[in-house]
Amino acid sequence: MLIRVEDWAPREKILKSYELLARYVMPQFQGSLVGIQTSNQWAADIKDSLQVNRKAALQAAETLIKNDNKYECAPGGLIVIPPL
Repeated sequence: MLIRVEDWAPREKILKSYELLARYVMPQFQGSLVGIQTSNQWAADIKDSLQVNRKAALQAAETLIKNDNKYECAPGGLIVIPPL
């Protein structure tokens, strides 16, 4: 038995409890979270390689911008683009 109903609380609180049960507990038992959990695990597994690629792309963009006189690189890596 997953739930037992006792009418000791006000109706609004009972309905809120049902809503929380339906939103956060039941998906686990219905298998609705399998795709989300798989996706989260996949992203966690490849996080390091994605970070390496991201950092390399940012460094390449920063080098490109530093070599182009139209743009300035502000502290923190922000790119200042002059108005047209």
